[in-house]
Amino acid sequence: MALSISQYVDPGVYIGEVIEPGAVNVTSQRTSGLIAIAPRTRRSVDEQVVRGKVFDETLSLAVASPHVATLSNTSDRSRNEATLYMNGNELGLGDWQFVSAALVGTEWGGATVDVSNATGSQYLTLSVDGKRAVTIDFQAGQVAGIIAAAATASPTEVCAWINYELSNVAGTYYSIYGASYTAVATWAVGIAQAILTLTSPLTTSASDVKVFLSYGADAATVISNAGWVPTAAAGVQAPSIVQVLDAAYSSGATYTLDYVSVDTLMDALANAGTSTPLSDIQYAGSYPGGQDYVKNTDYEVGVANDLDWGTSSWAQAAVTTLDFVAFPPTIVAGTNDTLLMAINERTQISVTLTPGAPTTPAQVVIDINTALNGIATAYGPEFAHVAVVAGNTVVLTAPDAFENYLPEKGVASSIQFIANATDAFTTLFGIITQPYTVFGTGQRPSYGTAYFTTYDYDRPSTDYTAAHRVYDPDQLYTYCTQLTLSNYMRNKLCIAGEIAFENGASSLYLVQINDSTAAGSPTVTQTKAAIDVAGEYASITEVCTLDTSLDIAVYQMQHVASQSSMLEKHYRRGWFGMARDTDVGDPDTPDTYVYRATQTLQPGNNSPGRGRLFLVAPPNVSRTITLDTSQEITLDLDGTYAAVAVASVYTALPSPSSALIGKTITGFLSEGFGTYLRGERHTLASKGTLVVTLDAGVMRMIDPITTEAGGGGVVQFEEPASSAQKDAVTLTVDNLMSSNVVGIVPDDLSDFISDCKKWILLGILANITNGSIASYRDSSGLPRDIDAITDIQVYQSASDPRTFYFKYWYNLKYPAKRFFGEYSVDNPFFGPA
Repeated sequence: MALSISQYVDPGVYIGEVIEPGAVNVTSQRTSGLIAIAPRTRRSVDEQVVRGKVFDETLSLAVASPHVATLSNTSDRSRNEATLYMNGNELGLGDWQFVSAALVGTEWGGATVDVSNATGSQYLTLSVDGKRAVTIDFQAGQVAGIIAAAATASPTEVCAWINYELSNVAGTYYSIYGASYTAVATWAVGIAQAILTLTSPLTTSASDVKVFLSYGADAATVISNAGWVPTAAAGVQAPSIVQVLDAAYSSGATYTLDYVSVDTLMDALANAGTSTPLSDIQYAGSYPGGQDYVKNTDYEVGVANDLDWGTSSWAQAAVTTLDFVAFPPTIVAGTNDTLLMAINERTQISVTLTPGAPTTPAQVVIDINTALNGIATAYGPEFAHVAVVAGNTVVLTAPDAFENYLPEKGVASSIQFIANATDAFTTLFGIITQPYTVFGTGQRPSYGTAYFTTYDYDRPSTDYTAAHRVYDPDQLYTYCTQLTLSNYMRNKLCIAGEIAFENGASSLYLVQINDSTAAGSPTVTQTKAAIDVAGEYASITEVCTLDTSLDIAVYQMQHVASQSSMLEKHYRRGWFGMARDTDVGDPDTPDTYVYRATQTLQPGNNSPGRGRLFLVAPPNVSRTITLDTSQEITLDLDGTYAAVAVASVYTALPSPSSALIGKTITGFLSEGFGTYLRGERHTLASKGTLVVTLDAGVMRMIDPITTEAGGGGVVQFEEPASSAQKDAVTLTVDNLMSSNVVGIVPDDLSDFISDCKKWILLGILANITNGSIASYRDSSGLPRDIDAITDIQVYQSASDPRTFYFKYWYNLKYPAKRFFGEYSVDNPFFGPA
């Protein structure tokens, strides 16, 4: 077309490309859409989960600088595992940071506190930055002169003694902590009195402060004024605080953080949530497909649609003595006063028991805990509460004051007793054989490490309102859920999908029927709604509904006709089967093959659905399915599954003109595959049924035809390949005209019409060249070139210059099916051809 520029342009050279009709490339693809029921849950297979990962926690940042927020859970402070978002956009590591770990107490009630050994609380046990837990003795601070009077210790004195013990060369724990810990303990004035703070000197991921319950009079509650209240079962750990730097802060923005928590027992699952509740967890393991974590022992289905590691079965190693009332133990010095034991496979420790006739549970507890607390390098304060009095017994439990410390949790925790010369084990526990070892129950992955889980969750509502495309069986199983003992009878979509892939389908569209009223038994209305969903996808060219009812057959036929119209342009074919044991029948007997083919599946002489319907026989097929447990079950299926197989072979044909004749299907057992007498097969084929014949174990299509054979009998509508050839040419011409002609403003009408003809010609020629359709032939039957004058017509509407009409014709390809010959003997009976 000529250049048309009406606006002012500066003097110069302006060059535009002229699109002239040239060579075009066309392809044709056929894809099945399967419509059926499937489980109302989906399965997420081997989803990788990071233990303790928290997602999208909204931060309540301080408006004034510094802009800090305390996390809901204690974080491992790893910057590699944490991501901060501002209004959904990821911030850089330089925009935010973790603040040094700190434990802040509450304001004192007075100017001093009592940390004396006589009237107060003498000990503070803490661990900073993951170093060994140590116990600060405030009475020793008085002896050293740093605390003037332990009964009335000031905040300055308390802080000074803590820092001295940790960081002074002369301090008890200098070798463990050192000079960097000179300011761990600090205080500031609150409203009127002191507020004590314990702060890590580090800013790295190692920054941490933990407070344990001391063995003896614990001072943590006193010096924090109940801000820190450790117990034997639960210590106190510094919260995790995040700071957004001033340059990255905006008061109106929303900040969210992903991070790894070290104290949560619940892990979020990617696909389970409020709208898609978690249905069940199949298994969890340390590697894909692994099941080394045991359901309801190690983990369970959480109440918040998560995987919960806090099962009631989980337990640290524990052992209980005999009842001291029923079996009063007498401990004699030098005879039976020693327990040789090891906890969590650490160094063996010898516990000397106080003689008693009988001894008491309280005394045994004191003896054991004192011994454990006193061996700092192997045990120490973390083990100072292993033994407790429980009624008339003593219970020993491996320590578990923090979720992330000590590392020996569950089955990794242990308590062992070893025989010795003055053994008290049998006296206390009534057990003779040693060594005697008990282990905890349950195992969990470490915080921050990945594990894999497979679980079922309720399908999102969109699964019932959209088609889902899959390209291999793995994707099929992900969508449908693998066949299981509990779901295989209502997982028709999965079974049909397996058959389709076995018969050459390169991809499939899956449309699930929303059987919300009764799972496994959808209503007619629900099935029709699923067929309507398939109408929204132009790429679906073959439609097969796994339903043999008359109402659905009629609705699918109407669907094919309407979608194949010139307005919808979703050209497709419908594939049908019949219920098991359906008779051959005749045109007057409902619910038979011949009746369905000749009476029901006849869309009308001018319907776009004519020649697009396939009724497949036999109605009885059988298949062996394999469940997720590798168990095999043989199922009796109806004719719709055979239709799926034939449709899949059809989509796998290399060209629209390729024939189904002689092709075979697979996926079914020879035993149980319906067979026909020759006369029955001839009746079915002549009346428009595509019969798959079992021949020496091979399931072969002898004469595949459409239902047109049972109606008008027009050859172009009988052959399966005809509609595919028509669709290929129609879509090609439609695409070329829409992309290259529609919207053009002709400068020269003759030139424009010529271009229109060229585009149509090129579309037809491309399909001839790639073998989709036949070539043109002259009156002698010899191939000829396409003629733009005689084979294509384009003209403008006489009443509306914006409207153009075009016409074209071409030849279809047909398979050679029948050859009839004659012969004579001794004498020729025909002349040379």
